[in-house]
Amino acid sequence: MRKAIEYTKEEIFKANIDIHTVMSSGYNDTEPHFRSENIQRVSKIIASLQKQTSGTKLLDIGCGTGFIINIARDFFKEIRGIDITPAMLEQVDTLSDTCDIGIEIANSEDIPYPDNYFEVVTAHALLHHLPELKPTLNEVYRVLRPSGIFYSDLDPNAYFWETISSLPSDKKYHPVVRREIEAVYNKNKEYARQFNIDKDLLIKAEPLKHINGGFYEEELIQLLDETGFKKSDTVYEWFLGEANIIHGNYSEETPDIFRKYLKEIMPLSRQLYKYISIRAIK
Repeated sequence: MRKAIEYTKEEIFKANIDIHTVMSSGYNDTEPHFRSENIQRVSKIIASLQKQTSGTKLLDIGCGTGFIINIARDFFKEIRGIDITPAMLEQVDTLSDTCDIGIEIANSEDIPYPDNYFEVVTAHALLHHLPELKPTLNEVYRVLRPSGIFYSDLDPNAYFWETISSLPSDKKYHPVVRREIEAVYNKNKEYARQFNIDKDLLIKAEPLKHINGGFYEEELIQLLDETGFKKSDTVYEWFLGEANIIHGNYSEETPDIFRKYLKEIMPLSRQLYKYISIRAIK
């Protein structure tokens, strides 16, 4: 049963500003998506999006401290980033000799750019922070040019969360599984200790994750179709234990072998992936 959002839109936006203001100065050092293996993965995706669209203009919504901007500057001539937290935007490096980079305080439900302007719009680890998806998807569709692509990533896969949440928390598990159980049940308490904030602030700031339990691919595809995108796909990312394999005593080909096999046995393997991403063409 899908849960209903328990907070108002204003409360959710304020919670995001409050928590990311506290996190902003050390965000690049503490968040796992800044690890080299994820930067390398996303760089390949951004490069492929530029090639597919022959694009020169990219918009990153919820740009934070500039994770996507730092990658995209090697592939696009004009980059714009929006975020609702001023303290995060203060960390963005907008200096470039080859790329026009601009950032702005703005909400993804009211994007301050013209219709049909960008070839690519990105949202990295953003969607689960929103009160709802439809207003943002409408705006993304509006500012994309025809045949432009929307790419989102690092949002929670509901099938994974559903599986982890069903495990009794008092049993003995492999450390990889135990870590994910702790993330589901106690991540808010960990953030409260680390940043000296209220333990409920993270839940309020990530309602589509902690309250709704993440995203099902079928629901995402239906919503993208209703928005008007002519072709939409979802991709599952980061299977359980993938980082351990990358950093473990394995050959360089081992992660690729696992990924290939798990994709071959879809949909039975989809509950093993932590995240889900979107590729949608206008």
